[in-house]
Amino acid sequence: MKTTLTALAFILVPVTVSAQVTVQTIITAFTNALGGLVVVAAAIALMVFIWGIVLFVARSGDENAVQEGKKRMMWGVIGLFLIVSIWGLINLLMEMFGVEDPATECQAPYIDISGKQIETCDL
Repeated sequence: MKTTLTALAFILVPVTVSAQVTVQTIITAFTNALGGLVVVAAAIALMVFIWGIVLFVARSGDENAVQEGKKRMMWGVIGLFLIVSIWGLINLLMEMFGVEDPATECQAPYIDISGKQIETCDL
């Protein structure tokens, strides 16, 4: 056990001591990795809801299909609600702890009233 902790310390200490690795970079990497998954999850929940509407309308004569359509619509709405709620909670926590959203770090350039270009962004 002691050798495992020592080996883990030798692996993690250079990473944490490095000036390039900060909490901000770790959070940025985490949000970038999960950003795509949130979009995919929301798209799947929306497709489940739409498929429930299709079942409900297209097979309105079959009571079992209508019930299944209602269930799919309900699960689609629940999924969308959970995704948006968790996304909002994460943004609230980021705002409370002063963590900047990596997507808003670099703003688009704009033209000042005097005609000078301000806030350029090097990507």
